[in-house]
Amino acid sequence: MTPKAAPTPVRLGLRENRLQFALLVIVNVCVGALVGLERTTVPLIGTDVFGLTSDLAVFSFIVAFGVTKALTNLAAGALTARFRRKQLLVAAAVLTAASGLLAARWITDGTHGEAPRTVPIDGMGAADRS
Repeated sequence: MTPKAAPTPVRLGLRENRLQFALLVIVNVCVGALVGLERTTVPLIGTDVFGLTSDLAVFSFIVAFGVTKALTNLAAGALTARFRRKQLLVAAAVLTAASGLLAARWITDGTHGEAPRTVPIDGMGAADRS
């Protein structure tokens, strides 16, 4: 049996943990920017893409988006008890790529019926307003 190494003592303070603090600041800036972007673009998508005209309809669109996002986060949190982080990230990347390809196929194959005239894909809009 090999002896276990003594645990390193916990270092407290900003100076001792400056790299972790810098990472925390960067993550908070990115999350704040994403929330701001979401609050400005989701109403525009609701009005431009889906033709929602009333404020209540736009508000319900935002609420539906937020509820879906919350439920997805809840499901992902439950999955972290069963799978490792890398497995979940790879699965999410595969699902995201597959849904993007399916959406692109749905848009271009002509069997989608009444598709919106403006189709945002990964933040890039392709407008056809003829």
